[in-house]
Amino acid sequence: MAPSTILIVDDTPAIHVMIAALLRDDAYQLEHAYSGEEALTKVLAVSPDLVLLDIMMPDIDGFEVCRRLRSLPEVSEVPIIMLTALANRSSRLRGLAAGADDFVSKPFDQAELQVRIKTITRLDRYRRLLAERARFDRLVELAPDGILIIDGEGVVRLANPAIIRLLGLEDEDAAVGQRFSEFVASTERASWMSFFSRAKQSTGGRHISESTLQRADGGQTPVEITAGAFEWNHTDVVQVLVRDITRR
Repeated sequence: MAPSTILIVDDTPAIHVMIAALLRDDAYQLEHAYSGEEALTKVLAVSPDLVLLDIMMPDIDGFEVCRRLRSLPEVSEVPIIMLTALANRSSRLRGLAAGADDFVSKPFDQAELQVRIKTITRLDRYRRLLAERARFDRLVELAPDGILIIDGEGVVRLANPAIIRLLGLEDEDAAVGQRFSEFVASTERASWMSFFSRAKQSTGGRHISESTLQRADGGQTPVEITAGAFEWNHTDVVQVLVRDITRR
């Protein structure tokens, strides 16, 4: 897993050196910006997992930088920890209003800084994984072709709406938990089992074959099947793409 990238934004070079020293034993990729303007440019170039943002800077203060970062769609959800020597409540309220997620007071406490950074980067990584999963689920749901996730025993673990329609089933529950071979025409099952065995034993490649599906209404549909092995939810599975070739 790639290390988290942290963008340090502070106009004082010594602060950059200090933070780098505090984090030297942790697996982070550190990027540096020495002004608000530089931060607004660099953040788009490095796509950080976390921004450490000083409040008191001469060109653009941290509050304004934070507001602008939150207005940029590409980085609007990146966590921001404000670095501040201002201990008053009004400054922290301004920071929260601008979009800050947390605050660390200067001078830094090493343990506090490390714990806050570790906690926020872990939570952000989890958020990104959930977002990626949601995008994947949405793509699967809207795909015009049938998509299946089949485990090593040949049992369906995920079936999208397109394959449910192709099989003439009422809903996903009618497919999930069943062996996919049950939905293959009896004359094609031996061929399917051989094809599936090859697909699940290979890594990094894809296998293409033609077969015939048995629909719930008794009819049959010729299909092209593309399959490849990959890891899903920490389990070795086969992803199967099914395309209706009736009109071919």
